[in-house]
This record gives sequence, C-alpha cells and structure tokens, in this order.
Amino acid sequence: MDIHLSSDFAGDQLWIPNIVRAVGQAIVLSPLSSIAMVGIRAAGICPPASGLFNMLRNLGGAFGTALLATIVTKARAVPFPT
Repeated sequence: MDIHLSSDFAGDQLWIPNIVRAVGQAIVLSPLSSIAMVGIRAAGICPPASGLFNMLRNLGGAFGTALLATIVTKARAVPFPT
C-alpha cells in the first residue's frame, strides 16, 4: 500500500494507510485473542497466563516483522557482478 511513497511525502498522505492498518488490527487481533483464551476457564485466567499471552503476541509480531523485512531485502537485493 505504501510502496510508492518516497521522502517527498508528508504526514497528510499517510492518513488513509494508517486508518486501514488501524481497522485491520482491530479486525484481526480481537478474534485471535478470543481464540487464544477459549480453553481457559474464567477462574483459570491469572497474571502469569496473561503475561505469557502478551509476551508471545509481542514475540510473534517481532518475528513476523523480521521475516517480512528479510524477504523484502532479499527480493530487492542486486547480486554483485562476478
């Protein structure tokens, strides 16, 4: 969506992409949280379970970002002439 942006773009050109991202995160993260907690009884939800869930969510986001950055970097890499 933002692949055409350059350093000449200003903040007002980023409104639509940011709105799309915000709506997409709300649509995706709510069901994922519900799916992750479906097997836990209300009495079983405790601080360690919540901490583990949040840590794994952050770790998954960091891993996904690193993976996508690697894929984009490899796709755009120009091989050295031999």
